[in-house]
Amino acid sequence: MLFRSFELASGFLTGDGTLSLTNAATWSGGVFSGAGRIFVPSGAALSIVAPSGKTLDSRRLINEGTIRWTEGGSIAFVQGVIENRASGLIELRGDATLYDPDAPASIAILDNAGLIRKTNSVATTTFNSIAVQQRGTIEVWSGTMQFIPNFNPSPSSRVRVGLAGIAQGTGFGRILVNNDAVLDGALEAVRVNGYAPAAGDVFRVISCGGLKGGFASFAGLESRSEEHTSELQSQFRISYAVF
Repeated sequence: MLFRSFELASGFLTGDGTLSLTNAATWSGGVFSGAGRIFVPSGAALSIVAPSGKTLDSRRLINEGTIRWTEGGSIAFVQGVIENRASGLIELRGDATLYDPDAPASIAILDNAGLIRKTNSVATTTFNSIAVQQRGTIEVWSGTMQFIPNFNPSPSSRVRVGLAGIAQGTGFGRILVNNDAVLDGALEAVRVNGYAPAAGDVFRVISCGGLKGGFASFAGLESRSEEHTSELQSQFRISYAVF
């Protein structure tokens, strides 16, 4: 099925076919289920709105366009796969939770080869019991992106943080990991709107229960890491450490 305009507000959409959204679509409530696929092509957008509970059960969601989650609430994600391809953007504007209510009996996978961006919010977006395969880019411009239980980025992945002040949440965003963060890939710091940190300022951009590995490269920072701390122009520190 191909739709230029679509909204699921309640009830169920199920089956083994492909729902292709070619323009603007809205998910404000209800359940996507079945063995089929939801496809968001390049140039199309799916908006997830309203705080009411939603469920993605077994169905595969493939994004090559834009998915915007603009409000709070939660999505129960059971067994299926969310595939954010290289051209795909998932933008997290609200503070909400994507969780697997059947874990560990089932596996729900978020495969990110594109961009997941947290912005416009100072609180927390949580991925709870989701198998996050992070091989693309994660941006945290404000608030907190939380992973329960672990965070294991691949060597090809990138974590990008924006620095606009020293207050966590409003001035800079962070990644919070309840258990282990097994770090790899690249870390990039971006100063927002010409922000100039003072000498000695510290920005803890990753907090975790256990820390393993380390970022292989740094952009916007000096290419060195000492005790899980990297200095940007020898003036202030970007750190990632255990609680």
